[in-house]
Amino acid sequence: ARWDAAAAAAAVAASTAAAASAQNETRAENEGQPAASSSVSALQLGRTSPEDLITVLEQGLVELRRQESSTLASLKETFYRQYEAGKERSAALFNEQRRLNNSIEEKTFQQQ
Repeated sequence: ARWDAAAAAAAVAASTAAAASAQNETRAENEGQPAASSSVSALQLGRTSPEDLITVLEQGLVELRRQESSTLASLKETFYRQYEAGKERSAALFNEQRRLNNSIEEKTFQQQ
């Protein structure tokens, strides 16, 4: 049972490290920067002590928190930009509607 738990923890740590590394490379490509050199994880060195696994998991959590914060900031910025554009579009449409209504009223008055 102890080996099963260690194997499961190693699989989770490897998955977390791989996901963080892939996201780091993707983020670097999207930002036009070279990917940061990923450090060799404890798992790649063959060390699987509980402390090493905890360290790898903690590093994964730190990376996930940083990405969450970055993503949230990006989403907020996108929302506000689109919200302001929508307000401007709405105001422009309202002004166009008012102009057209005035034009209709003028033509109706001229015909009478």
